[in-house]
Amino acid sequence: MILIGSRAIKLQDPSFLRGDKSDWDYVLDDELTASLAKGRGRDVHHSKEVYWALHPYCKKSEVGLIPSLPALYTLKVSHAFWNVHWGKTMSDIVWFQERGVEFLPELYEKLYAYWETRHGKKRAYLNMPNEKFFTKAVNRKYVHDDIHSVMAYYDEPMYKKLKKDMSKALISKSMFEALAPEDKDKTVREEAYVTALERFIIPSDFTSKPEMSYRRALNLLVTSMTKGFFSLYIVLNYARLKELDQDYVKRFREGESTCQLVGANHE
Repeated sequence: MILIGSRAIKLQDPSFLRGDKSDWDYVLDDELTASLAKGRGRDVHHSKEVYWALHPYCKKSEVGLIPSLPALYTLKVSHAFWNVHWGKTMSDIVWFQERGVEFLPELYEKLYAYWETRHGKKRAYLNMPNEKFFTKAVNRKYVHDDIHSVMAYYDEPMYKKLKKDMSKALISKSMFEALAPEDKDKTVREEAYVTALERFIIPSDFTSKPEMSYRRALNLLVTSMTKGFFSLYIVLNYARLKELDQDYVKRFREGESTCQLVGANHE
């Protein structure tokens, strides 16, 4: 049996805040054995794929096999893309990141593929015309691109520097990876600020809390609005990206008059 979850982390680093009173979470490769192993205070999962993906990174202990901290961190990252206990997952991910724990890309690919079979493939589909992507499920007050222009860090929004086809919502992975680290962060923040404004701040008549709305926007970007390299970048850098770098609501209010109302000589 492979011990995973909070106890597996706590046994290797006592500074981890959870783990003393949590269930013993194990993963096994045999369905019958997993069924027999279930008992009080023990949560046993049958997953041959996860078991053998983690196995090379495990060491023996009195409570079973325990994956290394990098493997446990990578396991957390692998299921951060579905909105399942997302707050707890991201809190644990931040704990790993603050300690500089290594991320294991090869293990991640195996684990992510497994979670797709459990939770379904991500529905985000950006390779579509802008007008279709930016009108889905959002009752907008202002033209989307106008909000982006107000919130742009430079002379134009970051996403315009990352598109090979300006008519599509899709941004280029190679162009994103070529950015300086600070500009990658600005790309994420700009998208999150615009999302927070459109979906939470403006519809609430500016009563929603800016920090909470921003983190809700990050959640949407990771779990439903994007997929692949962009959402992974957000998760792998969440300890830094979760913090505001400006009073974005104040900045928007200062430029709000330049934003065109949806339906006013438009759309």
